[in-house]
Amino acid sequence: MGRSTQSACDAVEGFAMWSVGPCAGGPDGPSVPAPLVAEASGRVFASLVRSGYRLKAEQYVRALLAVPGRKTLKTIGAQWGGAAAGQSMHHFIATSPWDWRPVRRALAGYAQRTLAPEALVVAPAVVLGTPPRPAGADRSAVRRRGPAEARPQALGAWLVSEAGSVPVDWHLMPLPRFGGVAGSRPETPARPAAPARSETPARPGADVRPDTRPDTRSDTDIHPAADGHPGSHGRRGSDGHPADNGVGVTRAPASHARVLEAAADAARLLRPWHGPIVVDAEGPGAVELIHGLLSRGEDFIVRVAAGTPLRIDRSRFPRWDARASTAAGLAAALTELRRPLDPGTSAVTAAAIPVTVEPRSAREHPPALLLLGQWDRGREPRSLWVTNIRSLSLPALMRLARLSDRVRHDMADVSEPLGLRDYAGRSYRGCHHHLTLVSVAQLLAVLHAAADRPAHRCAA
Repeated sequence: MGRSTQSACDAVEGFAMWSVGPCAGGPDGPSVPAPLVAEASGRVFASLVRSGYRLKAEQYVRALLAVPGRKTLKTIGAQWGGAAAGQSMHHFIATSPWDWRPVRRALAGYAQRTLAPEALVVAPAVVLGTPPRPAGADRSAVRRRGPAEARPQALGAWLVSEAGSVPVDWHLMPLPRFGGVAGSRPETPARPAAPARSETPARPGADVRPDTRPDTRSDTDIHPAADGHPGSHGRRGSDGHPADNGVGVTRAPASHARVLEAAADAARLLRPWHGPIVVDAEGPGAVELIHGLLSRGEDFIVRVAAGTPLRIDRSRFPRWDARASTAAGLAAALTELRRPLDPGTSAVTAAAIPVTVEPRSAREHPPALLLLGQWDRGREPRSLWVTNIRSLSLPALMRLARLSDRVRHDMADVSEPLGLRDYAGRSYRGCHHHLTLVSVAQLLAVLHAAADRPAHRCAA
């Protein structure tokens, strides 16, 4: 049994009543035992000093686990008393002043203790307020909904282990309807914003998030999907706007400063954190991002674009041309360094090429790095990464890089059904509140799934 799976099993020992007690969930969602929800909520929501807030937070999480389909005020309220409960929950999400950072810190600590995470993964931005597009849906609907830039986008930081992945922090991109506020922490806009329409109670049939307008959109009113292949990074849809890979992950690049800030904020929640940071949010300024992570003393693996400027590390290859090249150019030139990832087959190969980047000043020594590439039969690399970790084998490094694939898988199979993208409101605070409680629900779903997995029973 893996270390993280054993940790998940240890977390559920002592709760024998879970097998017979009521569950928060239903046929279309994870049936998480109620005692697990109560026990975890007591720990994660301890910072909410008002008992009413703690109760509403737990009720919201239970509803996310139990309500099938999209989460609306009507369906949430039906769980806890109808229209009045829905309006009360709307106020709790949209306007209540509770600080989500202590909740996320407690969530991250709980995940560290129970999941034994291997890495912190900063994933591509998620476009919110956009339900998945069913097969055959009309792609022209994106023009009726507006471009991805007009909807909230959030960079997620995920703890990933063998048992699963859990988002522990979210960094919102700037958006006019949020008053220009961005980031992962509670902030006040530089100038007062006009009262948001979300400040007034919503009618029961409206979207559960702090948006009081009736939700007249159909499930087909979403933006186009990309194929999700690493080669499609930065791809744009037919309307010229950044494409979505079908689970709300936009390939619109975030600036290196935003990505670095997201990674730094998440790492602060995890103190102490000595694991690697895997950055899958490809965008401009990869070299600046690498320098920023080096200055923070982090161990990292960063996905880079084919054109990222790199130099060969001449301390390892003294006869190699010292002129600047690109990640793709070096990967294509040094084919002799490729090795099979699986000793039993040569179908998938990888290479670790000693490289460096241009130092930021003449006083700095060029950092010693590795360019990682993976090929799946084809001539073009499936993915390119840069890391400063030299203590691990090539298969171990590629395994860490591929943890980002686990995030994509769990985003589609766990986060989406829990309502990750069901926020369509106009409140920066409300968006962070919703994302925080979705993250708590996902931790509970992952813990229960790991403990209940037949091949990994606690008694094994």
